[in-house]
Amino acid sequence: MVEYGVTRNMTPSRNQELAIAEETERGAMLERLQREEDALRAEMRARVSAPSVPARFSGPAQLPLVVINNVVAPPALAYWTLPPLFRALYFVFVGWWAGLAWSGVALLACLTIIGLPIGILMFALAPKVFFLW
Repeated sequence: MVEYGVTRNMTPSRNQELAIAEETERGAMLERLQREEDALRAEMRARVSAPSVPARFSGPAQLPLVVINNVVAPPALAYWTLPPLFRALYFVFVGWWAGLAWSGVALLACLTIIGLPIGILMFALAPKVFFLW
C-alpha cells in the first residue's frame, strides 16, 4: 500500500544511476559528433569556395586568377579576344562554310536520340564557329 506524503528510499536505484550515466554519455557523444560535423562542413565549404589552381599558375607574386567555366586562367588570357578585322576576314574566307558544316553535323546529330544533347550543344556553339566569338 502506498502512503501519500511519505517518501521512501530517496537514493536513486542502480538502474536510475545507469540511465543517468547513459544519458550523460549520449549527450557528450552527440556534442562531439556535432563538433565533428561542423568541422567537416567548414572544410567542405572551404574546398568548394576555393578553386583548385594548377601549380604553374599559383604563387604569391602571380596575378590573381580568373575561373571561367571551371577553367583557371590568368586574367590576360581570360579576357583576350581576336581583333575585329581578323574575325571579319575569318568569316569571309572560312567561317561561313565551317559554320554551315558545323550546323549540318548538329542537325544530323539532332535526328538521333543519343546525339540530341550533342546537337543542341553544337547549335549553341555555332556562333563561335561562324565568327570566332
